[in-house]
Amino acid sequence: MYDAPFNPFYQNVGIIKNYFKKPIVLILAILQFVSLIGSAIVTFALPSWLTPLMEMANSELPSEYRQILSFSSSSSIVSFIPSLALGVLLGVAYLLVFIKSKNDNPNASPKAGFMILFILSIIELVSSIIACAVLVLIFFILIIALGASGMLSSSEGIAGVAAIIMVAVIYAFLIFFLLFYSINKLNYFKSVKNSLSSIELQNKGAGAYGVINMIMAVFVALYTIILIFIAFMLGGANPISRELVRLYPNVSLSSMLPILIVLIAMMLISVVFMVLSAILALGYKKYINNIKYNYRAPSIPEQPYQPNPVTAQMPQPVYPSPAQPFVPQDPQQPVPSQQDFASPQEPYPQNSTELPRYNASDIDFIVPEEIDSYSCPTCGNPVDFDAFFCPKCGTKLK
Repeated sequence: MYDAPFNPFYQNVGIIKNYFKKPIVLILAILQFVSLIGSAIVTFALPSWLTPLMEMANSELPSEYRQILSFSSSSSIVSFIPSLALGVLLGVAYLLVFIKSKNDNPNASPKAGFMILFILSIIELVSSIIACAVLVLIFFILIIALGASGMLSSSEGIAGVAAIIMVAVIYAFLIFFLLFYSINKLNYFKSVKNSLSSIELQNKGAGAYGVINMIMAVFVALYTIILIFIAFMLGGANPISRELVRLYPNVSLSSMLPILIVLIAMMLISVVFMVLSAILALGYKKYINNIKYNYRAPSIPEQPYQPNPVTAQMPQPVYPSPAQPFVPQDPQQPVPSQQDFASPQEPYPQNSTELPRYNASDIDFIVPEEIDSYSCPTCGNPVDFDAFFCPKCGTKLK
């Protein structure tokens, strides 16, 4: 179905669909929708989760920091709406890719799903660039504010600047890492999308995207282990939980456990999602390389020679064999003289008559005289050669 030589696009569409019809694509779509449910739970339960933290910080944090915590809990709901829309589009894109790839109809192309993934990659790349610009802006504003307040002249101010620089370097590394990840993700989905509408199979960015996903999965797994340790400390009977109860008797630590468990579940889903995405991307790179470098055109079985029955009955021409076979000349031997060569002409047979030979002096060349006049066909009167009528009888001559 996809091997039609007159339409190579069908062949590429079939190759891409044959890879992305794997169940791993459907699992990615399901994990994305489950992750959205967890994000909704965390977002709407965040104010109740921050309440114990704010009660614990009432006696230690200034009022400005408490206002920042309350503002973050209210703004998280507003920022959840665009992230929810983008998350739904991501799940729909993977679902479209899987459904179209499972369809055996060659006109059913998964290009729409990869187009959505390509657009989401552009949005992620633009967000990374904006985050880099905002980070640089915040860094310079903090340095200018510290210099204007005179804190740079004191040891505490210098220590604060050093802490700010350290935090800025860490965030810059993370953002540039995310920027590199977004660029390769964009190239990966762009390559798949272009392969569906061209005669060339592309896998640019697939390898780097898969490796970065594996690295991110390791970091998220470490963060998940830390969350599991915190949940164990808060929920179990251990010295840390007893000390927290003694310091904050009015704070219910058990109320923080449900949202913490949801966070751990979301982190585990993210780890699985990244690992599966890495496996899919690295497998795609290997799959396309095997096709590009190991493809062989279908061999045509050799048919035995069968002469045409019409031409087989026709007399075949007989070509005379050369008088002397061609022998390559040794460059070390001298060039033979003219008399060493045999005459190319064979003598006439004895029973044939030899053709007469003439010299140029024996032939008389007859040159006709120039004709100036001729006779009239009617009366016989001589007339000029260029005359149109006979001057005697008036007969038309031409």
